Amino acid sequence: MEKILLVEDSKSFSAILSRTIATEWNLEVVTAFSLEQTKEALQQHRGTLVLAIIDLNLPDAPNGEAVDLVLAESVPGVVFTAQLNDKLRDSILSKGVADYVLKQGAYNISYVVNMVGRLLKNRDIQALVVSSDAAKRHQIGRWLSMQNLQVLEAQNGEEALALLAREKSLRAVIVDFGIEDIPSFSLISRMRESSSAEELAIIGISNVNDRSVGIHFVKSGASDVLVYPFPPEELHCRVNRSLELIEQFFRLKELNAQKNKLMGMAAHDIRGPVGNMSMAGRMLRSDKISAAKRDELFDIIQHAGDDLMRLLNELLDVSAIESGQLRLRTSEFNLAQLVGKRVRFYQTAAQQKNIRLVIQPTEDCWVHGDEGRLGQVIDNLISNAIKYSGNDTEVTLSLSRGQDQVTLSVEDEGVGIPENEAGRLFNAYSDISSVPTAGESSTGLGLAICKTIVQQHKGSIGITPGRNKGCHFFFTVPTAR
Repeated sequence: MEKILLVEDSKSFSAILSRTIATEWNLEVVTAFSLEQTKEALQQHRGTLVLAIIDLNLPDAPNGEAVDLVLAESVPGVVFTAQLNDKLRDSILSKGVADYVLKQGAYNISYVVNMVGRLLKNRDIQALVVSSDAAKRHQIGRWLSMQNLQVLEAQNGEEALALLAREKSLRAVIVDFGIEDIPSFSLISRMRESSSAEELAIIGISNVNDRSVGIHFVKSGASDVLVYPFPPEELHCRVNRSLELIEQFFRLKELNAQKNKLMGMAAHDIRGPVGNMSMAGRMLRSDKISAAKRDELFDIIQHAGDDLMRLLNELLDVSAIESGQLRLRTSEFNLAQLVGKRVRFYQTAAQQKNIRLVIQPTEDCWVHGDEGRLGQVIDNLISNAIKYSGNDTEVTLSLSRGQDQVTLSVEDEGVGIPENEAGRLFNAYSDISSVPTAGESSTGLGLAICKTIVQQHKGSIGITPGRNKGCHFFFTVPTAR
């Protein structure tokens, strides 16, 4: 597992920052409070550290020795400092750190957390530097590498256009003024023919302090302009801000595609129940049907109504999650009793496929949480186990109680989930190759909702391969106080 090293002598500050980073980015944070502990952490976790946040002044390393030690291990670093002046700033940047942050307040913690995410994302992003000046090209490339970007270099326009056409993860291009083979303005215009401003950031670099140069850059399609020479942090800020805007565009594009997919799935899922209700309603108008047939038609209407209500509830839950309005009503209750109740509810559905629902014997397990929402999670895991299991199989539910949490496991003997698809199983609208064994419907929203509910309980949810080909789902919730 990838880890972040946090070197900070204030244990309270370290606890706040490490907890925030771990929660936001789902990474393990290794803490060190002195230079000696930093040495031990680097040795113990060598090969797994992807980033370090380093206090510039430690009691046993008052002159930035911890920064030098970390950077010597080729671990990208962000420096925390309580004070700053021009000389100190230049000294910090000369070490090759990705960024520095002043310890001034809550915003600075937020800045560091966001910077961690930016540096981690940058590892998968390419940036291209186009300049006929080799020294300038290499210098800008080094500065971009400090931001964890994959840097490509081109000494002329034709080489740059070839790289842009070939490399699909290029998101930023730095174009120097005065390219030898193609005028810089023409080069940017040609780049814009294939890549919009929402998909590719192009920053023009000019060493001519002439406003008209910057204007021509922008009118040719540049996203931004810098006048050379400039400090590396100015380049860092401009590039990272551009990358964030591009990410927002792709995220909105993805959300729009998900919305269209959801509407399509909802329309498909609604068509069946509504059609059944309409058909049953027309048949009930006849006075020639038997009492048994009438009862069957009423059952069809009831089941269709239940399916529509399930779909509506899932759509409302997704809306509440995305707007941050999903709220818990917590209390202390016996999870074992809730599991028994939900299993009894699904016995009829299981019997239709001759599936045995088995609860392994367990003692009372009192937990602290929202009984209704956790019941929703249990329902989803049981119904999925039934959907994806064949006839004459078994679904086993078991509870285990630890010191501070209770784990519920649901294991089936069904079709299973390919290992390469398990990682996206809890994402909304995710597609998997496994299909229900009797053609049952699925919106692809249930497990994403379950994940949010469990996480709001400060628990975890996951999947491992089942013992008999199928799936083994589990989730944890805190025990009662």
